[in-house]
Amino acid sequence: MNRNTKLKQDDIETVRKIFFDGRCHTRMELCAMCGISTGGMANILKELLLSGQILYVADVPSRTGRHAKQYQLNPEYCHIGMLACIRNGDDFCFEIESRKLDGKLVLQQKLSSKTGSVQDLRHALATLLEKDQQISVLAISVPGVCMHGTIGVCDLPLLANTDLHDIPELEGVQWVNENDANAMCIGLVHKIPDVDTAALVFQPAAEMIGCGIVIHGRLYNGTSHQAGEMRYLPWGTEDQKKETTKRDPARMLAESIGAIAAVLDPDLIAWTSDLIKEDIQSASFGLQLDPHIQLVHVKDKDSLLWTGLYEIGRDILKNRKMGEER
Repeated sequence: MNRNTKLKQDDIETVRKIFFDGRCHTRMELCAMCGISTGGMANILKELLLSGQILYVADVPSRTGRHAKQYQLNPEYCHIGMLACIRNGDDFCFEIESRKLDGKLVLQQKLSSKTGSVQDLRHALATLLEKDQQISVLAISVPGVCMHGTIGVCDLPLLANTDLHDIPELEGVQWVNENDANAMCIGLVHKIPDVDTAALVFQPAAEMIGCGIVIHGRLYNGTSHQAGEMRYLPWGTEDQKKETTKRDPARMLAESIGAIAAVLDPDLIAWTSDLIKEDIQSASFGLQLDPHIQLVHVKDKDSLLWTGLYEIGRDILKNRKMGEER
């Protein structure tokens, strides 16, 4: 690729990314934002229109008296697929969704599983990709440790140590897997965009408390993708921690929140629990947060999870180069 071709390609990518803000743009607006000539911008818009990535919307009045053409991201250019591996007590299921690039729902289904096996996961993936063949990127959430496509410790025991690269159904589609608490935390900061540093503490009914961490607007995974795994705090053996959670879930939750506040000192700590429905009285557990830390009880964790997975997929599409659709 010669220098001029690379510069042109870089300009196309710059303009294409702008359309992921969800707004309509005219050629002159884009020129002012990118510093690209009007002729160059006309060629870029033509190419994006021909590839189907953007759509012409309407003509609008301009300062020159002429009408300017408005363009926006094509919501049907491709779809974002999502799959959540879920355990609730002794019940397992795989929930699937797909959405257009404007966030509108295309498909939603819950698939029960007796054991939460890899075979049932494969069936859920096959169902999702068969029912929506416009999916170009897939975000998978797992209640456990996720590292470079391999599932580590997991609340669905039969998925532990599974390498998703070995699953045939994922061939031919770009995918990423993420811890469920991390996905919820990403959903949280997209719903509260002015938060710079945040944590989301999730207390499931099945296993240990997990935590998602966002620092300066970016997810923090840690060196081995185990940041936020509260199960590793030295509060006794795993059996002792499970017993404490069963006997006094509010205390275990409050102590976890206190640990996050002491170590991270975030702007906001959100918490959600499958065991506690009312607001915890933190003072009764000796938990005293600095006044600047906002404590929020999230009652609809599913909304955060799906928002987070959607935004993960959308971010992949935004930063993917043209020609890498599959």
